[in-house]
Amino acid sequence: MAGLGMEVSFQVAAGALLGWGFDQWRGTSPKGMLTGSLIGIVVAMWSLIRGALKLNRMLDEQHPTKGRGRPLPPEEDDNGDWTND
Repeated sequence: MAGLGMEVSFQVAAGALLGWGFDQWRGTSPKGMLTGSLIGIVVAMWSLIRGALKLNRMLDEQHPTKGRGRPLPPEEDDNGDWTND
């Protein structure tokens, strides 16, 4: 989760920095930085949602819930041992 947060902050900062560079190059003072920041925010949100969904799928594979929101209790197999399969 911390990696997702760092990725989001870097994407927003990169968008703002590219917009600032465009402003310096073309002389369009606040417009480039605002546009770059907005594009960075959109890309960051897209990346955050994709990462969160991927993490959720990974966690659900490790601890299936069958849509109940809680991990399933371990089941007893034929030998009387408890498994989590």
